[in-house]
Amino acid sequence: MLENNYTPLVSIFMITYNHEKYISQALDSILMQVVNFDYEIVVGEDCSTDSTRKILLEYQTVHPDKLKLLLHKSNIGAISNQITTMNACIGKYIAILEGDDYWTDSHKLQKQVDFLEANPEYSLSFHNAKIISANSERIYHASPIKSCLKIEDLLSYYGNMIPTASIVFKTKYIQQYIDIIKNQYIGDWYVQIIFSQHGNFKYHDEVMSAYRMYNSGVWSKLDLIQKNIVFYTYYKHVYSYFKEKKTYQKLIKPHLKKITWILLKSYIKNIDFKKSVFYFSENLKFNI
Repeated sequence: MLENNYTPLVSIFMITYNHEKYISQALDSILMQVVNFDYEIVVGEDCSTDSTRKILLEYQTVHPDKLKLLLHKSNIGAISNQITTMNACIGKYIAILEGDDYWTDSHKLQKQVDFLEANPEYSLSFHNAKIISANSERIYHASPIKSCLKIEDLLSYYGNMIPTASIVFKTKYIQQYIDIIKNQYIGDWYVQIIFSQHGNFKYHDEVMSAYRMYNSGVWSKLDLIQKNIVFYTYYKHVYSYFKEKKTYQKLIKPHLKKITWILLKSYIKNIDFKKSVFYFSENLKFNI
């Protein structure tokens, strides 16, 4: 069991629900890390209906000095679980790994922490990853991207530039992140919005984690229109968030123009007049 006065350098944040097939590989990929600092593994287990919790308790028995388990009595949902688990992290840095992903490089954590310790002007470090689906694998960033990214680079990029399981960031800004993700569907995307305001992002051009894309996942269950609505909601929220910073809004406008046009065409095809009119109106706003 972790001591009350224990202060690790890194908290590894993990949320999990019904990940019995994957949770052992995720935990093993953390425990294989070769590091010269203390870390804790903070797991928010959201009342799984499979054996995920049983597996976690078995690991805690073997590694009581590493695992801090938050075992919810009822299902509280992904965002609430994320907030509760983030609040339980006490390290100087937080590394993210969800229960169905895993790290592939045993020195990944040391490399990222070493960089952040040596470069205080950076607020976040991330790296390349592989995406695993049922029948194939591919690299997240198949083409090169900058090694030093500023907020303008992140806002100009359409979609999520950062593989979630690659992230290590400074805990000191976490409350701002928690405040913005409440009632949001894709909370992890807001990492780039909050932390890029507090420093540059370092990109390590190495594949050091794996992201699973499978049919039973929450995102995979959405149809194309639903996914595009999530994109629209996210960019509309970010656009409003930067209402006092017109230069940032200017970078976000092309994304809203693109996604409202995609949704307009989708609803015209579905002969949904009301929603077609709405997204036509929205598209006009961002064409001006």
